[in-house]
Amino acid sequence: MRFLFLTILLVCASCAAVPPGGGGALIYNDFRAPYKTFPVKLGTQTAESSAHCILALACFGDISVSSIAQKKGIKFVTNIEYEFFNISFFYSRTKIIIVGSDEAKNP
Repeated sequence: MRFLFLTILLVCASCAAVPPGGGGALIYNDFRAPYKTFPVKLGTQTAESSAHCILALACFGDISVSSIAQKKGIKFVTNIEYEFFNISFFYSRTKIIIVGSDEAKNP
């Protein structure tokens, strides 16, 4: 009975650590993927920020694209990627990486 309870607890708790776009494994994830690509030449500047969750209870961090771009002085975002790392419900990190430039570029 304890084993069944622990199994259900782990399965349900892992749902709190689903990466952007869905998917992911139950126990361990560590991958990087494109999130949004725009039909223009890639910029030369990159910026990133992370959000962290501990025990699926406390999450903190700012991963909004506008704040990441503003901190780095990026005015035109050309690509958005993300990295997702988690170990079951114990810890997870989502990192947003943006690529862009401070000037407009033609495709």
